[in-house]
Amino acid sequence: DHLVALGAHHGGCGGIFVDRLAPRAQRHQKAADLARRGIAFEQDFKGLFGLRTEVTELDGTGNVRGTGEFIDWPVQAVYRAIGYYSDNLSGLPFDQVHGVVPNDGGRVLEIDGTPLPGAYVTGWIKRGPVGLIGHTKSDAAETIRLLLEDLDTLQAPEHSEREAFDRYLDSQGVDYTTWEGWVKLDEHERALGEAHEVDRERVKVVSRDEMVKVARS
Repeated sequence: DHLVALGAHHGGCGGIFVDRLAPRAQRHQKAADLARRGIAFEQDFKGLFGLRTEVTELDGTGNVRGTGEFIDWPVQAVYRAIGYYSDNLSGLPFDQVHGVVPNDGGRVLEIDGTPLPGAYVTGWIKRGPVGLIGHTKSDAAETIRLLLEDLDTLQAPEHSEREAFDRYLDSQGVDYTTWEGWVKLDEHERALGEAHEVDRERVKVVSRDEMVKVARS
């Protein structure tokens, strides 16, 4: 049997996803083993052949600790899933150490700590590559709340009508979509799911170019 371990790790509290493939039956057996943290890769001159993990437990403070129980997994591949280091955006300050734009709750800060008017961030560029979807939603809500608080102090736009933004994107050759376009994409994916040989709620369109093409059709 072939086994592939995919690891997700944050603060030592994570797990591995195991996918076993039996060649004769060509069937996958999947299992998620939680409360594991990676300790070491095992490899020789031929390459990777194993992954050692330690079983973890909650320590009562919101963190985890190792138990001293180790498990060796025979693997052919290991995929790390721990986020990414953000890129610097021209015109904005950037913290090279933490890979984020300096900010206070989403308000972008200059190097000296003063707010940069009209500049806001959210997501991993704001807090670093940590957290899941729930963190992202509350994180965005915090930034939007501050933006609304600052609304009366922001510089008035030269063209205030909503359509002016669309015209600007068109003039720059930017492919974008609207809410109506998103609805089209949603309906398209659901239709693909209904037509699929296996009953599915939807079939996700993965390519960005295909997404835009469907949304703007």
